[in-house]
Amino acid sequence: MSLQEILDHRRAVRHFDPKKPVDSTVVKKCIEQATLAPTSSNLQLWEAYHVTSEDKLKPLAAACL
Repeated sequence: MSLQEILDHRRAVRHFDPKKPVDSTVVKKCIEQATLAPTSSNLQLWEAYHVTSEDKLKPLAAACL
């Protein structure tokens, strides 16, 4: 698949099953791929966390509105 085809068929997914677990290896690979994305002056002023604990997720979700 070419880059043009990928960009033409990209989509945002806003409907998902919150009870279905996400494979940690898939999340790790996504974060690794995200580190390759270009940023302004290559500063990469962001951090990524994979939160799996319900106790920690609820307050984070509230803080993120």
